[in-house]
Order: sequence, then structure tokens, then C-alpha cells
Amino acid sequence: LNENGGPLEDVYWYLILTPLWIVNSLVSGLLVIFKRWAWLLQWVCVVALEVLLALRFDDFIDWRYAMVFIPLYVFIVARIADSARWIIKVNKEIDRMITVPFLEKYVLNGNDDDDNENREHGRFLNENEDEGVRSDAPKSQSEEQIIKSIRREHSHGHFIRYGDLTDEEREKINQVFVIVHIPPDSQELPDSDDDSEDGATENNIYISPEYEQAASVRNVSASTIKHFIFAYIPT
Repeated sequence: LNENGGPLEDVYWYLILTPLWIVNSLVSGLLVIFKRWAWLLQWVCVVALEVLLALRFDDFIDWRYAMVFIPLYVFIVARIADSARWIIKVNKEIDRMITVPFLEKYVLNGNDDDDNENREHGRFLNENEDEGVRSDAPKSQSEEQIIKSIRREHSHGHFIRYGDLTDEEREKINQVFVIVHIPPDSQELPDSDDDSEDGATENNIYISPEYEQAASVRNVSASTIKHFIFAYIPT
């Protein structure tokens, strides 16, 4: 591959890269099978860049390299957009997180004042001018109506426990909230707004495995965005 010649001097780059094309085909097929469309879009950009570079090296096209690298630019934009989508998705999930003690004390056994507080803290998501209905919530019931209907079913003057709910009622609760579980041996974080000792505090979600996993996904996505935006900016 140099001026003095060699066994591959006259071989086209698109032939030399044949093993790469095979791998690209296999990966593309897997992404289609598992319906990873966002990853497939990014992978197509990578493959397109490889094809254009091979064509450019073989002089089949005489494009400027600024044009050859267009798939790379699209890949960077798609990667940043996908990471931003994950950050938004994870933040929405975190907003819905709630501990069982908090659920029992302020939701299942709450009142209108507690409902107003839940609404102010975003626990009833995507509200319209009437009552908040998420796109994936039942069309006939808003989130607040679900909670109130469960209260009515168990309005026998006793404290409603999460364990008292039927499977159908728990499924409805899971449409509104993400129930997180606190490890029994974990140390609770202090909460100045709530001096209760039953674990019914918002801060408890931050020591749950569910929150830690969500926060990890969010941090990785944020790092990806920073990497692509600031990677080549000298510091």
C-alpha cells in the first residue's frame, strides 16, 4: 500500500473491508430484530461513513472530506438527541418515584391538602387544565380519580396499607407512581420538612436501588452529551 507497491497495491478498499461489511450486516440485522431503532439510525450513520471513505480512497468519488464526513455529523447529532431523550425519560420516572410508607401515609390515606401537595411536586404528571391524564393512563380515569376510587373502596375507617390492595388496584397505582424499595439496613437521609420516623419521606427514594439505577443512566447520558460537545474544545 505504498509507492513501492505490494501485494495489496491494486486491491480496492471496499474489497479489503469485506470482513467489516459482514460485521456491519450482522449488527444491523440484530438491531432490526430487537427493534433498537435509535441505535440502528446511529449504526447506519457509521456504516455510511465507512462506505463513503472506502469510495473516496478508491477515487470512485471526488467529494471533499467535509462532505464525506456528513454521516459522522449526523451520528453525533443523533447520539446527543438519544442521550437527551433518555435524560428526559429518566427524570420523568424519578418524578414518579415514591416509597411505600409515603404512599400509604400521604396518598392512600391522604386528603385534599395532600393531593394538592402531590400535584405541586409533580406526582400527578402531565396535567391539563382539568385533571392530569397521562397518555398511557386509562382514558376513563385520571390519576387523581384512580387514587380517590381506591380510597372509597377501602373507606372503612382503618388505615389503608399497600398490602390491602388488590392486584388490579396495585396495577392502577403503578400507572401513577413508581414504587421504590428501601434496603432495610440503609441509613435514611435527613429531611427537615418531615420528622416522622416511619420512612415516609421524599428523601428516601435517593437511597433506593431503583433511584440509583435511574441516576446512573442519567449520568451516563449526560456524560455522553458532554463528550460529543466538549471533546475537542481545549481546556
